[in-house]
Amino acid sequence: MKKILLLFITVTMYSLSLSAQVVTCGAPLNSTYCYANDANDTWSYSSSDGSTLTVTFTAGQIETCCDDLTIYDGTDASAPVLYSYNDVGDIAGVTVTSTGTNLFMTFTSDASGSCVSGGYTSWDWDVECTVLCGGSGTLAGCTDSSACNYNGAADCD
Repeated sequence: MKKILLLFITVTMYSLSLSAQVVTCGAPLNSTYCYANDANDTWSYSSSDGSTLTVTFTAGQIETCCDDLTIYDGTDASAPVLYSYNDVGDIAGVTVTSTGTNLFMTFTSDASGSCVSGGYTSWDWDVECTVLCGGSGTLAGCTDSSACNYNGAADCD
């Protein structure tokens, strides 16, 4: 009986760790992260109302040679890749929008050079619902004046 209970607890904990954070539309979800050496982390997001999601990094650095951030257009790493980082350094300003209701992110680092060891700036990012047209979400301003999300103040440089 003890073995069955232990197996149930282990399976339950594993399934809870895989559940997506629900992003309440109209209220961006903010996260921060300071990664350690040998990190192997995942984040999963789902919109509360079926909207697409946008992740925007406002701060953060990653070791340029050996650490990898990948953002997928779905619920897990089998989904299409929207963004793959492995050689940029500064991720502030990176913005990625899903085509569906979910985003999944993975990050791995090697055994040297990390935020925890003092070499890199902590990450800060927001995940929010987006509405491309005819809704009340947020979308980065488009510079095409015929687009539904036109923003004359948008700066693409």
